[in-house]
Amino acid sequence: MSSLNHIFKFGTTALAALVLSACGSSGGGSDDSNVSVPTNKTEQTQPSTTVNNTTQQPSTTANNTTQQSSTTTSTNNQTTPSQSTPAENVAQPSTPNTQSGNTNRALTDKHVGFIIPKKGGTIQTASISGNPNLYVLDVEGKSINIIPAGMGGGKVLKITANNITRIVNGSLYKNVRWGLITEDGLNNYYLVSYGINPTTNMPTSGSATYVGQGVHGYADSGSAIDTYRLSNAKFNVNFADKSFEGSITPDDGKAFGNINAVKLSAKIDGNQFNGKTAEGTEAVGRFYGNNASELAGSYVNEKASYLGVFGAQKQ
Repeated sequence: MSSLNHIFKFGTTALAALVLSACGSSGGGSDDSNVSVPTNKTEQTQPSTTVNNTTQQPSTTANNTTQQSSTTTSTNNQTTPSQSTPAENVAQPSTPNTQSGNTNRALTDKHVGFIIPKKGGTIQTASISGNPNLYVLDVEGKSINIIPAGMGGGKVLKITANNITRIVNGSLYKNVRWGLITEDGLNNYYLVSYGINPTTNMPTSGSATYVGQGVHGYADSGSAIDTYRLSNAKFNVNFADKSFEGSITPDDGKAFGNINAVKLSAKIDGNQFNGKTAEGTEAVGRFYGNNASELAGSYVNEKASYLGVFGAQKQ
């Protein structure tokens, strides 16, 4: 099991690395690069929504499970995911390193997003210790059902009631999980995007369009990240020249503060992609499933004080 050590700075606040734990399958390596990014005093104001076309979640496991509260999000054909596979505890974050270094995050499927303190302070990059699980996340000594018991998930599940916050993808994806996760008793927001079944038969010719969604976090007032919103994601991937281009846009059509769209650009290396735009937005991610059927990734821009995660499917 390996972990990543990063330093991010949003303004003057450091962002270090923290290891999450889950069960599933993954590979990857270590990353010793350092980058800078924004701070956070996070507040969540997402409305609850209705989710239809739910499907039953596979059984999963977790030690130290916590009982989930009921929510106000309505679903049809709801099923309760069962739990039964032990998961590990979260490793402690490494000591922040303020040295400058390579501004590109190394390619690794272990990097899965960001941990953002609710009360402000150090933002941390998240890594997975062990194998990813799409339904259970072990954080802060607790096993958290990503989709709470009794809830279903179609395209997107949004909950902001009964002490639970979720903006996560539903059962539409087969290999990918993305979203914003927290609830009472947790000290942080977990903004994550990761997958299972990394692609082993990557296309080497042709191109494809990927469409999906994600969560965008930004500083709506001041320099601290305090707002999280559902986003749309669309990417054009050229497998022949190994290019990845696309954008993140607001799901409701209203700008992210003063930004209408976040442009992403990367180069593909194996089943991973990594790159940085001229505007300073850094993206990293991976393809999952047969023939690169899905992808998941994250991005961050220190100067503009935003970050986010996304998942998308080949059209």
